[in-house]
Amino acid sequence: MGLVDDSYRFDHLTAFPFLLITLLIVEALFMRFLLSTFDLSPHIPPAAKPDNQDAPARTPDMSPRMIEVGDRRIRVDNLRYIASEEHYLRVVTKQETLVQRAKLGDVIDQLHDSDGVRPHRSWWVCRHACPRLTRDGARATIHLPGFDLPDLAAIPVARSRLQQVQDWFDFHMDW
Repeated sequence: MGLVDDSYRFDHLTAFPFLLITLLIVEALFMRFLLSTFDLSPHIPPAAKPDNQDAPARTPDMSPRMIEVGDRRIRVDNLRYIASEEHYLRVVTKQETLVQRAKLGDVIDQLHDSDGVRPHRSWWVCRHACPRLTRDGARATIHLPGFDLPDLAAIPVARSRLQQVQDWFDFHMDW
C-alpha cells in the first residue's frame, strides 16, 4: 500500500511550536556567532567625511599632575626629592616634608621619565629641584642647591646607575 493513509499525515498545528523554537535557536546562533564577525558600520571614505570646522578646538588638560603617596596626593611640580628610609618615604616638596609608609617603586611608577631620575635604589630626584651631578674620581653624587639633606652632604649615585643618570642629565637638564 502507499503512504496515503492517515497514520503518516503531517499535522501543521502540532509542528508549529517545534518549528518556531528551532527557528529562534538558529537565529540566535546566527546573530551571536556569525553576524558578530562582520563589520556592519557604514564605510565613509576619508574624502567624504565632513569638515568639523564649527567644532571647538580641543585644549590639552592643564590641571596639575598628581601622585599618590600613601593616603596623600602631591603635585608633581612641587616635588624636590624622595628618599626611602626602611618602609617609609621622606617626600620633600617646596612647602613641606612628608614621611609616609609607601614603596619608592610604587611612587616612581606614577611619574614620567622626564620628571626626575633615580640615582640610587633609595633615592629619586626631581628635575624641578635643579640637581647638579658632580664626580670625584669614580664617585658620583647629586647636589641640590638650597636643600639641606639629612645626614648627607649629597645624594649618592650608584655605580651601576651612573651611565643611566649621566644620560638622563645630558638629555633632560639644560646646562
